[in-house]
Amino acid sequence: MAIIDNSGGQVVVEAGASVERTAVLIGPCTIERNAYIGHYAVIGGAPQHHGYYPSPLSGKRANSGVLINRGATVREHCQVHQGILAPTIIGRDALVMAGSHVSHDSVVGHGSTLATNTILGGHTSIAENVTFGQAVVTHPWVIIGEHAMIGLNSSVIKDVMPYEKVAGSPAKTIGKNTGAGGDKEEWTPDTIPPIVWEHWDALLRQREEEKQMIKELKK
Repeated sequence: MAIIDNSGGQVVVEAGASVERTAVLIGPCTIERNAYIGHYAVIGGAPQHHGYYPSPLSGKRANSGVLINRGATVREHCQVHQGILAPTIIGRDALVMAGSHVSHDSVVGHGSTLATNTILGGHTSIAENVTFGQAVVTHPWVIIGEHAMIGLNSSVIKDVMPYEKVAGSPAKTIGKNTGAGGDKEEWTPDTIPPIVWEHWDALLRQREEEKQMIKELKK
């Protein structure tokens, strides 16, 4: 079984989950059924945020937790840090490849893929069925819309709209991830189902609410 630390909150590993014995689980965190945690992964480490333990050692301890949803895969040497305002979340059937870092308060949507050595800045929100190439880096507070595709080695410093393809440093739009297999087609916002834009608007509202909460914490 994994190395488990319940001192800051309970670690829950549901029946059917698979956690390698060299993984580290720090509570509060929940690993749902059929999720996999690879060798040397660290789930629930302290956020890398000034003012919170261990920066400085006397700092507040974040304990909003981590949730690894059912069917998610977090491969070896990944890090998923505790949330400050809300749990850091890996969605259902998401794949986080080896060596990736998911910062505090970030969300990886259901069915999304983060390729090897991805780095998410704090409060990154990734919607469902998004694909990242290798070594993508996101700026804190960035939102990535549903079915977007991010090219390898990209630096994402601004929001990426649903179904958008971006690449580069900084990342720029290179096309649309529409059509069978992502083939290019004629595209307008009306092509995308209305529910996708409803989700997008909800993410924008949530970001503004969380930014305000952070300001209140700093007072």
